[in-house]
Order: sequence, then C-alpha cells, then structure tokens
Amino acid sequence: MSQSNQCRTCKHYWGAHACDAFTQRIPDEIFTGQVDHSSEYPGDNGIRFELADEYKEVKDETTGQ
Repeated sequence: MSQSNQCRTCKHYWGAHACDAFTQRIPDEIFTGQVDHSSEYPGDNGIRFELADEYKEVKDETTGQ
C-alpha cells in the first residue's frame, strides 16, 4: 500500500501506520491519500492533519512563502 505525503508530513504521525488521531491504525483512505484529513473523519477524535514544523521550514525555503 502506498503512503501519502499527508501522513508522512503530519505533526501527529508516529510512523508504522499510526498517529495521535488513529492510535491503532490510520484508515487506508487517509493513509493512501484518497481522503484529505484536514477535514473531519469518523473516529479521529478531533485531531486533523497539521503540517509538522520541519516541513513548514522546507516549504518556506523552496517557495519563499
């Protein structure tokens, strides 16, 4: 199964298909990028995608924004 950048770059991601929102297993639809997790998803306990600080810095360096 292919992993989306959404999970890899999220500040809540633990690795191994788990995160603060989904401690047992990230749903495949989110993990593969079929669903954008910046919106509510059943069972996420109000925790949504947030870009990790280390990726914000990379974005700033490459886009100037």
